[in-house]
Amino acid sequence: MTFIAQRLSYFDSSDFRDAISKQSLLTDPVDLSIGVPEELTPEHIKAAGIRAITEDKTTYLPANGLLELREALAHKLQTENSIPCTPESVTVVPGLTTGQLLVYLAVVDPEDEVIVFDPYYPPYPHLAKMVGASVTYVSTLPTFQPDLAALEASITDKTKLIVINSPNNPSGAVYPEETLRAIAALAEKKATY
Repeated sequence: MTFIAQRLSYFDSSDFRDAISKQSLLTDPVDLSIGVPEELTPEHIKAAGIRAITEDKTTYLPANGLLELREALAHKLQTENSIPCTPESVTVVPGLTTGQLLVYLAVVDPEDEVIVFDPYYPPYPHLAKMVGASVTYVSTLPTFQPDLAALEASITDKTKLIVINSPNNPSGAVYPEETLRAIAALAEKKATY
């Protein structure tokens, strides 16, 4: 008898396994697959980690992250990105996949639709399917930029999310501010809440 939930069958990591297998056959490959930095951790960050351990800062933290960190992130978003933000609207997660899953769990119901620009980071559609959503893919080829007409045509009354990843993983494409604003306006126009 298997005790693993069926939803895990939607999370397919075979692309990663295949890439790692092929990587071992190459000479000096550059790995752009999962964001592993080529640089070593800076000394001041190592020292801060060691200091935290020696000062016994090893207990559970607030689920949304340390207040000081959320304050610093909100300040950065306000001053450098002109995004109105408060520490209360910031949550710190241990990585993209965990954050994405938390967003899907909070916002997406079974049978909702999630739009993903193609090419995409594999967890985006897999996590959506895991929570019972269907996925609609909108191609960005050949320019790797969103086609707003194709996006609008893909939105239905079941669309709950449009996943935007800029700079895009894996293409590296950066979506211009005017494109991001147009997507936001389109989402607002089509919203059914």
